[in-house]
Amino acid sequence: MRQQFLVYQSNGKHHWKFVALGGEIVAVSPDGYDSEDDCLEAIDSLQEQAQSAAIVDRLFDPTPLAVVR
Repeated sequence: MRQQFLVYQSNGKHHWKFVALGGEIVAVSPDGYDSEDDCLEAIDSLQEQAQSAAIVDRLFDPTPLAVVR
């Protein structure tokens, strides 16, 4: 199996799941999207942004994470 985004519909909303090589789900959309196009745009945005995302090793930086409400 290859890595893939699965797009599905639940309760009238569109969602995505990211499935790793071994078949395990490693990420899911935090909210549902009103349209499939909005869901696909979110996936495109995630793919673009992830390429330059920083990796923060919490073992060596014990600074608490900010809580966003």
